[in-house]
Amino acid sequence: MPNQPLTVPGRIGTLPLTLLIDTGSSLTLINSHVFHQLHPRLKRSRRTPPPSLTLQLANQSSIYMQSQLQVPITIHNTTHWHLVYVVPDLWRPCIIGNNFIRSHNLHIDGFHQRVHFGPPPRPKLSPHHYLKQHVTHQGIRTSPANTSPPAQLLHITDTADTQPVAAPDFSDSTLQAPQQQQLLDLLRSFPHVFTHKPGRTTLMKHQITLQPNSRPRNQAPCRYSPARRLIIEDNIKEMLQEGVIVPSKSPCASPVVLAPKKDGSMRFCIDYRKLNDVTVRDAYPIPRIDDTLDALQHAHFVSTLDLRSGYWQVAMEPSSRALTAFVTHKGLFECTVMPFGLTKAPATFQRLMDIVLSGLKWQCCLVYLDDIIVFSTTFDQHLHNLRQVFSALADAHLTLKASKCNFSRQEMKFLGHLITPDGIKPDPDLIATVQRFPVPRDVRSVQAFLGLTGYYRRFILYYAKIAELLFKLLRTKSNPSTYRTFNWNEFCTTAFEILKKHLTSPPIMQAPIFSYPFILELDACEYGIGCVLSQEYDNKISVIAYASRTLNPAERKYSAVEREAFAIVWATKHFRQYLEGGPVIVRTDCKALQWLKTARDPTG
Repeated sequence: MPNQPLTVPGRIGTLPLTLLIDTGSSLTLINSHVFHQLHPRLKRSRRTPPPSLTLQLANQSSIYMQSQLQVPITIHNTTHWHLVYVVPDLWRPCIIGNNFIRSHNLHIDGFHQRVHFGPPPRPKLSPHHYLKQHVTHQGIRTSPANTSPPAQLLHITDTADTQPVAAPDFSDSTLQAPQQQQLLDLLRSFPHVFTHKPGRTTLMKHQITLQPNSRPRNQAPCRYSPARRLIIEDNIKEMLQEGVIVPSKSPCASPVVLAPKKDGSMRFCIDYRKLNDVTVRDAYPIPRIDDTLDALQHAHFVSTLDLRSGYWQVAMEPSSRALTAFVTHKGLFECTVMPFGLTKAPATFQRLMDIVLSGLKWQCCLVYLDDIIVFSTTFDQHLHNLRQVFSALADAHLTLKASKCNFSRQEMKFLGHLITPDGIKPDPDLIATVQRFPVPRDVRSVQAFLGLTGYYRRFILYYAKIAELLFKLLRTKSNPSTYRTFNWNEFCTTAFEILKKHLTSPPIMQAPIFSYPFILELDACEYGIGCVLSQEYDNKISVIAYASRTLNPAERKYSAVEREAFAIVWATKHFRQYLEGGPVIVRTDCKALQWLKTARDPTG
């Protein structure tokens, strides 16, 4: 019948339903009556949708979304897990939206009113089909010049900026040849995601809000040598051509600085410190790196994705562009996109990525600013997860840099760590930096060394105890009882070399498995406490993390038994996110603490 909506029989979980296929709906929806009929296991996964996500109808009215959850949707005996949103009193039991259609490659046959998964069937031309007559110039009829243009064009893709995706480097991969081809076919089906130029999202713009009664300063340009002035000119020319900056008449200006890159070239930067001093901060959270690494515990297939000039894919709010103005010997310019160096930029970008990958984050992917990692337990699931991420990025008009993406590697670098099939260890490149670190000659160089090694302190057993002599060099006159002048001696050299040696061959840390009990091993000395968090399974001890800290002057006055007890209290608080809700085995060499097991009132 004409104008009949396209519906297909299907299931959500084990519940049979009639599914409405609606390409005009960006999201997949179910009504609250269907939600209450789902299996309790599915209902337990529901979450509150992000406040920034709203459902708007064609008449511009908004609909309240009650919750969101991942459910298995079955069409034609093919099941895909997908994020759905619960809408009270929805006029249909389930609406299959455009995000499901794109993510799972669902094709619609409008003539026959049916759907199928996979590529559409291609017509075949038999060899005996040929033109019986020659086509002559006189036989060609052209359309008149005043032909009316089409009323509307939808989903037009400009392929001028797309780049053919080269075959990934499979030298460090365990994929078989058919799997490699499957992955390559998937990548080449998203040419609009892998482009030469940054995308431009329409989901949000970056806005700068100044503190009350404040105004940014007008700073003079820095002076540079002729060689560095050429570098600045080349960068400005390139940015003007790409449309990321325009000439400005702003009353404020920030200077340009050049910072060296790893390869020896210079990075073009803008010094926004004065502007940041008067900018209202954004408290949106950036993910903790340790939580991100812990989520990879069961990943057998891992891919990392890198956005092409990620910040440049977010437009500046027009009212804030003048505040981004920077000055050079070539004049005054302002940014049309979000530049690096703004204090609120990380929060804006993290918020954007959390919205774009809503429903996928922590399920099959993790995102830390412009770094995305996709993880799966099977190869087929990994292809499915990559397709979902690519579709989400495409819907948000975000693009990736193919040369910086890594697919299905056995070892993958991510956030300064090396993810391997055996576990997680420090990035060898950063460890090499520590190994080349010269013997400190002043307080600042000691701070730099402790900053480098402290980032990997979870890999060094009793880090605080080893580094105590170095920490003494940093204590200031604000605490006269612990004040020390900078006096580097042979004991400091020993501690310095021990830390470097420990990082040369660090242990491989395992992600926690919460179905097994945790083991907490403790130790305390006169000036520090330390602990080891581990688990025992498969007839071996797997270390999860090391932790340690030095004692302050008051804590150093504790007795030996009190220090051991304090180590238990501190360690359980430090690893609370692992230990809560499960059995814990505490191992200590202080027999006197056994009374804690029978204490009636273990407080104080």
